[in-house]
Amino acid sequence: MQMNTAIDVAIDRENPPTVARIETAAEQVAAPAANLNSATVLLHVRFRPDTTILNIDECPAEMTNEEWFKRLCARAGGKFATRAGGRGFFRLTHVELETLKVRRPN
Repeated sequence: MQMNTAIDVAIDRENPPTVARIETAAEQVAAPAANLNSATVLLHVRFRPDTTILNIDECPAEMTNEEWFKRLCARAGGKFATRAGGRGFFRLTHVELETLKVRRPN
């Protein structure tokens, strides 16, 4: 029996699979590393104990940290992940980030 393996099976109701693909632990670890070159950007947010923003990445010069966080929450709130220790991050693409930085005229 081979150690550190996982079975990855996709079920297609019209065409059931005939062979299951076995993925090794090394392949599982290497897969996320392959995505490091993708167009994904992580915007880190650090909060003070009173829930105000201590630091937030990519904040435009014309906005405060609080304003930038509110804009991100309003337009990309589903892409926010909280972490322990008063931290969190937004996972966005480069295109989404540049779109959010653009100031709307109204």
